[in-house]
Amino acid sequence: MPSSLWTSCFVATALLTPSISAYQTLAHRGLFHDVTDGSNIAENTVSALQRAADFGLPGVEFDVRPSKDGVLWVTHDMISNRATIQDNAKGLMNPIDVALKSQPAPKPIFINQHFADFWNLVPLKVYGRQGKIIKPDGAQKMEFLEAMLGHLKNLDKPNFMLILDIQDPGTFKTAAGLVKKTGTSKQVYLKFFAKKAIDSTNHKLNQKDHKATCLQYAKDNGFDGLQVIPQINDGELTIVNNKAYLDVFQYRFLVTEYLSCWFDAQRAFNTGAAIVPIVSASVPFQNNPAHQAGQDALLWASDARGTCQLYSWDSTNVAARLFNTDAQQDKEQFARAFIRSEDYIVIDVMGDVKTHTYSGDFTFFKNNLC
Repeated sequence: MPSSLWTSCFVATALLTPSISAYQTLAHRGLFHDVTDGSNIAENTVSALQRAADFGLPGVEFDVRPSKDGVLWVTHDMISNRATIQDNAKGLMNPIDVALKSQPAPKPIFINQHFADFWNLVPLKVYGRQGKIIKPDGAQKMEFLEAMLGHLKNLDKPNFMLILDIQDPGTFKTAAGLVKKTGTSKQVYLKFFAKKAIDSTNHKLNQKDHKATCLQYAKDNGFDGLQVIPQINDGELTIVNNKAYLDVFQYRFLVTEYLSCWFDAQRAFNTGAAIVPIVSASVPFQNNPAHQAGQDALLWASDARGTCQLYSWDSTNVAARLFNTDAQQDKEQFARAFIRSEDYIVIDVMGDVKTHTYSGDFTFFKNNLC
C-alpha cells in the first residue's frame, strides 16, 4: 500500500513536536535555514539540496513554476518579489516589512510573465533572523528544473528523494519529460494537485473501469512509469452534505475513489501506468476543507520584545499576513492521530552547520529564527 505524505503548511515545522519527531522529515524548499545567520543560504537551490543530503535528510520538496515560454524553474512562489532580487524594490523588498507597512508594496512580478532569459542567473535573497534580508553574494541563483535534476543525479545518493510540487497540467507534462530525460525517475516524485494539475477536457471517466482512465491519462501526458503523489488539497474539494468530493475527469469522485483510480491502474498494468507509492493531503482548519487552501506559510520573527510573531503568505501577494495558530494546532493533532512511523512529513527544517545536524522541532525552529 502507498505511504502517506502529510504536507505541512507551516515553514516553522509546527508539526514536528517531540511526540512525533520519529517520523521521517523531508525538507521543504531544501535545508536553507541555520541557527547561525552566516550559514543561511537561499531556498530552492543546489546548496539547499546538497546540505539536506549531507545532513542525512531522506529528501526535499521543491516547487516548480513555468516561465512565459514554458521553461520550468525551481521556485516556490508564483511571483518573484520575495525570493529574488527581481522585486521592483532594488532587491530590498521584505514581505514582513510590507505587511507591517514599514515598506511600500511593490508591484508583483509573476514568473510566467517573462521568458526564461529574464530569469536566467537572477540572484536569490537570503533571509536570516527576524526575517531580515542578508545581502546576496550573487552565487545563489534561480535554477532550471533540468539543471537541478542533473545536480540530484550527481549527488550519488540513490535513496535521496526529490518531491516536485506540481500545480498545473503543462508543468506536470513538462516535468515528467525532464525526469525521463535526466534518468532520475527512481529518486523523483511528482506530487500533483489532484484537480488543478489534471486537464479533464479530453478525458472523461470510464465509469465501468475507472483505472483505464487513469492509465490512459498517464500515458497521454508522459508520466507513465514515473512515481507520482496525488495531493488532496482542501481548497479543491467540493463539499456536499458534509462529504468531500473531487470533480475530475468529468466525474464527481469520492476522495477514496479518486486515489483508487490511480492505484488500481498501477496494480492492474505492469507497464504504462503511473506508480503511486505515496498519497498526500493538506489538512483543513476546523474541518473546513475550503479554508486556507493551498496555504504554504512561513514563520517570521519581528517583535521589539524579542518574542515571535507568526506570519504566512500567499503565493501571489507581496505582503505577509498573520499566521493562524489555531490551524497549526489542528494540523498537529491530525499528525499525532494519523501519521505513522513509515510515513513522511514535508516541513521546513533548521540546520546547524557547526554540528552538522538538523531539526524539525517547532520550538527549536522558532527560537533560532527569531
